[in-house]
Amino acid sequence: VITIAIPKLSPQTIYAGLCYGSYGVYKSTDAGASWTITSTGIPTDSWVTSLAVDPKNASTVYAGTNKGIFKSTDSGTSWTTKNSGLTNLNIYFISFYPEN
Repeated sequence: VITIAIPKLSPQTIYAGLCYGSYGVYKSTDAGASWTITSTGIPTDSWVTSLAVDPKNASTVYAGTNKGIFKSTDSGTSWTTKNSGLTNLNIYFISFYPEN
């Protein structure tokens, strides 16, 4: 595990990003007691190096990878690319502007 994110509005939920050996985003809804992979839409060989949950909408999650940025609007069930020219970059940090 290289990164984790916990939604402010749903602290029992944890997202974990993996790289090196296992790849993808894993999700727990029981404070880490059990985990499921939830990376549909993220290439299977992507290193997930950063995660961020929208502080105003816990269903929106961003994943930074070695293939750009991906966004989920359904709590990690599916992901779409949001690269806009950021392909093949390692995204190590994602943050939200507090007033937007």
